[in-house]
Amino acid sequence: MDNEYEARGAVNSGGGTWYTSSFLTGNHYYQSFDKYIQNLNVEVTDYINDFLQGHRENYGFIVLKSKEDESSTRKFGTAKFFSSDTHTIYVPTLEVRWNNTTFTTGSLSPQTNSDLIVYVKDFQSEYKENSKSKIRVYGRERFPARTFANASPIKSVKYLPTTAYYSVVDAETNKTFIPFDDTYTKLSCDSTSNYFNFWFNGLQPERYYKFVFKVVDSTNGTTKFYDDNFFFKVVR
Repeated sequence: MDNEYEARGAVNSGGGTWYTSSFLTGNHYYQSFDKYIQNLNVEVTDYINDFLQGHRENYGFIVLKSKEDESSTRKFGTAKFFSSDTHTIYVPTLEVRWNNTTFTTGSLSPQTNSDLIVYVKDFQSEYKENSKSKIRVYGRERFPARTFANASPIKSVKYLPTTAYYSVVDAETNKTFIPFDDTYTKLSCDSTSNYFNFWFNGLQPERYYKFVFKVVDSTNGTTKFYDDNFFFKVVR
């Protein structure tokens, strides 16, 4: 039997009181899997809208198995959670996604070479837990062609494709904390360079992380990853 964890709201009782679906839509959600090898990742947007629009108080979430499994005498294993005081990356997390990408290249030219070095400028080794930073990302040709000019081609800034993304990885466990996403982790661009705005309060403090970049080049059908030790620490 598949194990199902439900995020569902008529009021129920039994050691406590909880809702089993959204007031606004009546929707309930669940995740089903055979073995406990996946993270529990359940859609809760409708519930958050209930909270924000004042339809019910925000008392948090309760995680339950299906009614059948909850009343069964069969053992289905356990799902472990860690509090925010345990200094791990495994605390229950409410993940909020939005698309704030803008792509205005100004006078920059497109980067058409697929053999690139991707790097960041003004990158800090530490960021405050409640800080926000604009991370500047550059891509230059690994072997630029020789030219007779007054400026080095290495210093020439060109913008990466609109299909360039970032990810955040926990440095100690190598677990991906924020995965690549075609919509929500796209790099932006302005007249200076590519960039992305990042809020560090979504990461556990006093831990090390790193940024990893992915560039998809639709013109030649290549996808390349750039993991060049872009490590940083989030501090209190």
